[in-house]
Amino acid sequence: MHNKIKYKHPQATLLHATPLSIGEVAARICYNSFSLATEPTIRNFKKNLSVDDINSSDLLNKLTWTHHHESINEHINLSYYIKDISREVVLEWNRHRIGMATSQQSSRYTMEPIINSWIDYDNQDISWNDFVNEVAKYVIDNTDFMIEEDAMYIHGKLTRYNIEQPLIKNLTGSKKKKQNDRVKRCLPETWMLEGIWTFNLRALKHFYDLRSSGAAYYGIRKVVDTIIQATPDKYLSLIRKETK
Repeated sequence: MHNKIKYKHPQATLLHATPLSIGEVAARICYNSFSLATEPTIRNFKKNLSVDDINSSDLLNKLTWTHHHESINEHINLSYYIKDISREVVLEWNRHRIGMATSQQSSRYTMEPIINSWIDYDNQDISWNDFVNEVAKYVIDNTDFMIEEDAMYIHGKLTRYNIEQPLIKNLTGSKKKKQNDRVKRCLPETWMLEGIWTFNLRALKHFYDLRSSGAAYYGIRKVVDTIIQATPDKYLSLIRKETK
């Protein structure tokens, strides 16, 4: 009986969030309704031209869930650092992105460890297990037999590229980029990336609505889960109805 295949899960950390008060100020400018604000920092905005953060906003909740005036929420941005996310998930995610900025790890600049490890193994400076252990650092697979499959795939690809033109360790500058560009197709879809993703709150609500569905790809549902776990309740109340 085969062991169950297991995967590492993506992990999100919230780095920065626009104060909720900015969204309420934007809404009250539309209606010229600062005198109705319950929070002094909002009520006195035009006098001070600054606002402190607030923990909730009845106005934003009403506009979002009753009147569906969600454009106000585009003034609120949340930036996340996300790691342990696979290439195949990132490809799908970026293809469907709306209102989201992304800066992710580039294979053009970050392939040296696996190339160096392959060269060391080819030169018999390290063992096969050492090479597999190096591959394990960079793939989402979390079972030994699947990690070894990844290692064999990468090893086979790099072997063919080396036959075409010998691989060289520790290149820098344009030579490194040229070599990495030549061989980066050796990376499997299970290769892990990390990056910064920034959403405006309206876009994050859209992402949650679509990608938390049972019909969505399970890998991207895991991304939704970790983002939601990293998001404070005061923003979640404008993203999903169950926290409203």
